[in-house]
Parts: sequence; structure tokens; C-alpha cells
Amino acid sequence: MGYTAGADVAEGAAITGSKWNNYNGASGSVDYLKSEMDRLHTATQTDATGSRVLGTEYQNTSGSPLFVTVTAQVDGVFNGVAIAAYSDDNTPPVDEVARASLDTSSAEVDRAHVTFIVPNAYYYKVVNADGNAALVAWIETELHS
Repeated sequence: MGYTAGADVAEGAAITGSKWNNYNGASGSVDYLKSEMDRLHTATQTDATGSRVLGTEYQNTSGSPLFVTVTAQVDGVFNGVAIAAYSDDNTPPVDEVARASLDTSSAEVDRAHVTFIVPNAYYYKVVNADGNAALVAWIETELHS
């Protein structure tokens, strides 16, 4: 989302932190943006590879948003969607939020990756879209508030 300068700000002028805070209010302020970035320092990362399976539905009950990254291996000649991620507040989740497509012209091994955010209490799953993908890694990072 872009911001439009107000009448008290000349185009191309430098905007100080205090002017930004005054102009945009708390939700767009420098202080607010700094506090949001500081949340990354308290994130908890978990390698969930051993406890996750492609095609199985899970629910985020952590109390915080999850940043999920899944890697799958696709063997052989393949063209199309290898894996797809779904997440929403219904079970089963039907909103596609990420997909990884591959275009290989020879019998080789390729890896497909999807990354997506799961709000607290939402359901999520990553599916093997072509029947030829095998889970390599599933990492979940809890973004504490």
C-alpha cells in the first residue's frame, strides 16, 4: 500500500520520524514498523519434517502466526504443479496460498519449494499435486507477538 503526501509535505521532501508518526498515526508510524520488525528477533523455528506429511491437514494452535516453508523432491521428467499449499479458517482448507511448478526436460531430480503464512487458528496443508513429490523439509517459524 502506498501513501499519498498530505498538503503539509512537499513532494520529494525528507520526512522525519516525528512527522511520519503525526501524519500516519500509530498504524503507519515508524515506531509501529520498528515494533513489527522486532518480532522477528523472538521468532521460534521448528524443523517439523519428521512430524508432517504431504496431504495431511493441520491447524495452527500456537497463538501466533506461522511462517511455513516446505520443500519436496520431484524425480524424473515433470512439467506442472509439483506441490500446492492451502490455508483458511475452514476445514478442510480450500484457499490456495502457494504453489510450486517445475519444468524439467530430462530425468533429473528437482526440488520444489512453497512458503506461506498461517494465521493463528487457521487450517493448512501442503499437497502432492502430481503424485510424484516426496517431502524433503518442513520448517515452521512461529512469529511471536
